[in-house]
Amino acid sequence: MESGLDLKKLMGRAEQMDLGHSRIRSVYWKMYLGYVSLEVKRWKTELETKRKAYEQLWNKYKDLGREKDDKDKDKDEDKNKNKNRNRNKNKNKDKDKELRERIELDVERTYPEHLFFNCAYVQTHLTDLLFVYAKEHPHLLYQQGMNELVAILYLVNMVQSTLLVTPTTSPSLWEVVQDCRFIDHDTYWLFDMVMRYMSKYYYHNNNNNNNNNRQSSSSSSSSSSLLTNLPPITLRCQWIQYDYLAQVDARLCQRLGELKIEPQLYMLRWIRLFFTREFDIGDVCILWDAIFSTFCHHRYIHIQNLFQRQMPTLAKTRTQTPEFEMEAQLSPFHKQVLDQQLEFRMVDYTCCAMLMLIRQQLMDGDEQECLSRVMRYPALEDIRSLVEQAHCVKLIIEASHPLYRSSHPNLGLHLHQLHTHIQPTSVSTVTTPTSSHHFHRHTLQRTHSNALKKTHTPNHATAATHRHPPPPPPPPQRSFSFSHSRPSLPTHPVHSPFFVLTITKRVTTTMIMIIIIIIIIIIIII
Repeated sequence: MESGLDLKKLMGRAEQMDLGHSRIRSVYWKMYLGYVSLEVKRWKTELETKRKAYEQLWNKYKDLGREKDDKDKDKDEDKNKNKNRNRNKNKNKDKDKELRERIELDVERTYPEHLFFNCAYVQTHLTDLLFVYAKEHPHLLYQQGMNELVAILYLVNMVQSTLLVTPTTSPSLWEVVQDCRFIDHDTYWLFDMVMRYMSKYYYHNNNNNNNNNRQSSSSSSSSSSLLTNLPPITLRCQWIQYDYLAQVDARLCQRLGELKIEPQLYMLRWIRLFFTREFDIGDVCILWDAIFSTFCHHRYIHIQNLFQRQMPTLAKTRTQTPEFEMEAQLSPFHKQVLDQQLEFRMVDYTCCAMLMLIRQQLMDGDEQECLSRVMRYPALEDIRSLVEQAHCVKLIIEASHPLYRSSHPNLGLHLHQLHTHIQPTSVSTVTTPTSSHHFHRHTLQRTHSNALKKTHTPNHATAATHRHPPPPPPPPQRSFSFSHSRPSLPTHPVHSPFFVLTITKRVTTTMIMIIIIIIIIIIIII
């Protein structure tokens, strides 16, 4: 096996959405989230270190919050002579017991329709994992919703450890990576990696409100102070709807503003729970493949950028330095900066894609209907359509980001391919689903690369229009769609590259017609 893995190949597996057929999905997640590096030689050492660390945490907290026998309580009271210490210990015991009971209650409610999570063994292990995390993070403790995140991670680690067929190339290595004795250990650290970048969206606002009140009392009521008073989760929801969505579908963003639908009403749950309430577990895993792989890509883009800042001379002389070597040479300060810069951006792009897939219903419905639609997102027949749309959103948004654009040498080509397949159309020509809870299979094209191999058939589009008659046309508004079956992507006609392409096509057609007329006139005269 190679000493270092190629980041592009790892990204390609997730973009092809075939990790569901792989028996080592959990290994990919370990690499994507940074639990193990891309240098395979270091895996044994890294895993042994992390697993020993969790073993120490488990031994430290395993007895807390559990009920003891009366004899043990009497012995503890006899040994402790100091009343103040007894009171403090009793308070801590009560808090631990209350914390464990709260976790147990939520764990019992986790995916009750699945027999796997109804097993007492699984529930006990999930409770222990969350309890250890809460004790290690007293500023955050346990918050509702964490149980659903850790449940998916535990399921993938458990199932894939039992299904793994050891390769003949290096059996000892894979036995270590997928050792079923360390499912709890690996799940804990994967969950810790996720929460490292998501914990700020779970904080209660008690302390933040106090600080914000002090700031607001000393400062004027400016727009900046209003933004600082908002919790991070609210800011992120608003950023997605009012900035990202506006870049890819300005008309839909305007429509949501007209309906006065605040993004945090429906998007807060999407972001915090990574869409576990909106889709089935199998579909959620496919979504997480894209979320984690994009995070890994962004992570190494920032690592490369920080490496060039920290060691500009070395970066120039060693242009082909592997990612794991650059990360190892970062200073503690730059590693801290790295953690502050990173986000699960694919979650943001997926939120935009989800809104775009139900675009027609949001454009035609009233406030109550639209709010109900986003609060109860309809089931998708194929989750891959959502992932493909999210990747398209990612390309468009990151095209304006210099750091991400430089990491995509073919980004301009991809955008050109997207633009050439966008035909001017009205909003009413987008096919709407026949059922309020079920989407048609062809609400999206396949990926933008596969779209190049296909030809657009007007007869098929006409037939689809006859099967689903469009509603009355809305007021004149320019919008653009990837195809007859893709939700439209309206943009401002002055600043949009789509508009420039359309004008170019019209001018070319006009010139060809003029040349043909001139040739006909010359032939007639002769």
